[in-house]
Amino acid sequence: MIEFISDSYETLNKIRETIEKQLTGAYLRFGDGDVILREGGNDSIQRGNPKIAEEMKETFSLSGDGIIKCLHLHSDKFGCMPKMAPIVHKWDDGFAEYMLNCSIKYFENEKIYSPVALHYLGIYDKEFTIDFLRFIRKHKPILVGNQNIPPDVVYKLFNGPAHIKTPATHSFNEIDRIENETLQELDKHVNDYQVIVMAMGCSGRVLSKRILKKEKYKVFIFDFGSLLDFMCGWNTRAWIGLTRVPPNFFEDMMYEISRE
Repeated sequence: MIEFISDSYETLNKIRETIEKQLTGAYLRFGDGDVILREGGNDSIQRGNPKIAEEMKETFSLSGDGIIKCLHLHSDKFGCMPKMAPIVHKWDDGFAEYMLNCSIKYFENEKIYSPVALHYLGIYDKEFTIDFLRFIRKHKPILVGNQNIPPDVVYKLFNGPAHIKTPATHSFNEIDRIENETLQELDKHVNDYQVIVMAMGCSGRVLSKRILKKEKYKVFIFDFGSLLDFMCGWNTRAWIGLTRVPPNFFEDMMYEISRE
């Protein structure tokens, strides 16, 4: 029997506890794109190939105290948060069952967490989100993500030592370069516990696996997801276009996050 943690608060509190304990690990937000790439297909922003398929299987297989694995199961059958709706973080039961059935072997004896916890709370609980992202920011994380993220957004959200820039699409094509630059940054404080914020789509999950396989690093990798696109003002996902927030909603939020 699987245990799906549909509660967004429980998911983000688990991440916070993991970082507070300085456990090495990652928040891995597996969605339909990751499943498609794992099975040899093409995601909307990443072409598939045998190499990424094999590495994605290895990533799905990760386990350990610091590994927080997700699968997009939000549906009537498996559980939703209030106000989740079709396209806006909610699947129909049939698709959620498909997602589980084709991936369940990777979740034996493990809890499955929500991949959209931050996305949801970023809209529906502003104060909780500000507090959580202030917690992430105080660790001055390394950002590994879209090269087009504006510098002021990087500063307000992360105040980190570096932004390792990745292509907006097909980032697996440059994953070796991105990995090398990330490791060079980690090496500057190799004896310290460090936090990475990942924002490079499905390929970011594979990069997380590569980093975690190098045992010398004490690191937690937090996959931010498409809420960061929303904060940048980019309508890159269907759920973003269907979510109505007041003008300056995210500008005000980021300002509050940066006021430590």
